[in-house]
Amino acid sequence: MIWKNCPDFKNQKSVLEEVIINSVHVFELYPKYHCECNWIEMYWGAAKREARLKCDYSFKSLEENTDSFLDKAGDLAHIRRYFRRSMNFIEAYSRCTDGREVVQEVKKFVEKKYLSHRKVRVPSDLV
Repeated sequence: MIWKNCPDFKNQKSVLEEVIINSVHVFELYPKYHCECNWIEMYWGAAKREARLKCDYSFKSLEENTDSFLDKAGDLAHIRRYFRRSMNFIEAYSRCTDGREVVQEVKKFVEKKYLSHRKVRVPSDLV
């Protein structure tokens, strides 16, 4: 008998999940190796980019400026953008079965749609 197939084991939450849910927080699990689905990864990436641009590569400087790097990358507009982008990826993965389909689905979110009826849009390859 394989324990993971038993219904009582399948329905049992982990201790960590129970503690978090009981303390009135949201418990989310993201798939491994899909950092595009996790908005916090985008936030960390932006903070690291900020650190690379502004740091003189000494440990003391990094220690002193870490809070400013995190603050710069973590303003509310950026956090919302990271969250929206990760939700777009999650929706694309849930709708599509193939990796190529996911890329096409995500392009729909990324590409800008021109809706103006007053301007004629010139394609970028003609400019």
